[in-house]
Amino acid sequence: MNTPAPPSPVRYDLNQDGVIGLGDILTINPFFNSSCTMLPPHKTLFAGRWYHGSVCPSPCSISWMTPPTEKTILCPSDQQATCTAKWDPALSLAVDGDGKPGNGSQGWNETSNTVYYSWQPLNYYNDVRIFVANFAPDWLGLSEVYDRDYVYCGADKCPNNTWYWQHVQLNHHRFTGAYDNENLRRAATTHELGHGISLAHDGLGPAATGFRDGLCGPPGVPQTIMDYDCVDAGITIAPWDDCGVNHAYQDPNWGFAGC
Repeated sequence: MNTPAPPSPVRYDLNQDGVIGLGDILTINPFFNSSCTMLPPHKTLFAGRWYHGSVCPSPCSISWMTPPTEKTILCPSDQQATCTAKWDPALSLAVDGDGKPGNGSQGWNETSNTVYYSWQPLNYYNDVRIFVANFAPDWLGLSEVYDRDYVYCGADKCPNNTWYWQHVQLNHHRFTGAYDNENLRRAATTHELGHGISLAHDGLGPAATGFRDGLCGPPGVPQTIMDYDCVDAGITIAPWDDCGVNHAYQDPNWGFAGC
């Protein structure tokens, strides 16, 4: 199957201006059932889901939530060696972690949720594509999703609330100075991948508009990798992040771990 050329979409830039309309976020209210305690009230999910669906078919198989994932480092040629040396470990940590949960470096593949990213060679026909380059705007990272025809649609605007591809873009030239830190690169990658599994910015739903913006979580509320505008080398995937994924993509093998 031929790989379609990446389109040039109008940006739905969650990480640039922080303005999210009420129609763009689906806030999940706390609820109880026999399988879980609750989804925290500030935890917000997009209405959109991957084409895999929101509930694992029975019987569940490991391939249900195993999106092929490709990384492409496109820094200028005079920066290619140093750029690759900086980003390769960060991308791997964001996905696979280092096998040592609890030290701030765990990735999506080693936490208690239904997703498992599968690295593929370049130019594979991918669900997820991670691009590292010097982008002109000033944002750190950007997530975009596309419909089945490879047309950009936005996390809550795809036909039937279903997307088929995600692009993660990481802005190399912004990770300099105080931002030149492997854990910050890892945190940014992990955050953007979180958008592709339906996690929105925490605390930016209608019931809590912007209260976490730039604050890294108010007193008494744990930080999560999906906090907005909160670049901190110590932030990693929190149980509440896993809880959100397990609500968005339900699998009896995982239940509602993290809630």
